[in-house]
Amino acid sequence: MIVSFDPQNPRGAPRPPTPPPSTPSSPKPSNYIPPQAVDSGSGLPRGLLIGGIVVVIVVLVLLTLTLMRPGDGAFTPPPATPVASRAAPTVAGSPGSSSVPSSAPPTTIASQVPPSFAGSPPTGYEAFLAHVPETLRASCAPGESSDLSILFSARCASSDGIVVVYNQYADATSMDAAYQRVFMAQEIDPDTGSCEVHTTWPAESAYQVEGQPAGRRLCADVQGSPTIFWTDERLTIYSSATGSDPVRLLQFWTSEAGPVQ
Repeated sequence: MIVSFDPQNPRGAPRPPTPPPSTPSSPKPSNYIPPQAVDSGSGLPRGLLIGGIVVVIVVLVLLTLTLMRPGDGAFTPPPATPVASRAAPTVAGSPGSSSVPSSAPPTTIASQVPPSFAGSPPTGYEAFLAHVPETLRASCAPGESSDLSILFSARCASSDGIVVVYNQYADATSMDAAYQRVFMAQEIDPDTGSCEVHTTWPAESAYQVEGQPAGRRLCADVQGSPTIFWTDERLTIYSSATGSDPVRLLQFWTSEAGPVQ
């Protein structure tokens, strides 16, 4: 028996069996999913990356629509409805009443009223009555008339029984028309006779105050009573005075009858 010498096994110990050659590994199951390479240029999953891009695009589109001017075809949001301001309530009252809102411009009464009424807001009738001479004013009562052009009327009386009626008209045209109706009833021409001479009545003429034209005057006996009619162009007041004595009546008209400014 021939024994071969093995330098790596000098004692001749039995050698372990040589393992059979390795066989190739069996293929992976068909449902096996191999690892996918990660893109070294991004640390985010692809789904999150795509979602972020979509959000950015939507934001850019909304900004573009918002910045587009009206009239470019883009949707323009409706303007905001302004909040209505609450106006201060209007309270009815006289110019001097404390109920008038403080924002209203003040009314200067003193400049519109004769001195006897300054300091208290008069009514329209009181302001008109201030043109009646003070010696007659206490006897006056509001008059009545069917003439719609008359604003205010007062019937007054002197201490010796002369009755005076004052009518304030809206304008000079209406006042002159009322005077002309009485004048035409006398059937005389203008500037006829003299009021200073009763035997020349009916008489009609213009008259002056302090050298300035003031109106016209008619003197006549009406139903047996001496009467003087006159207009005052300064105040648009047409008046009449009736008494029993033409001399006293003329004196009253000259120095007491008014009206006064």
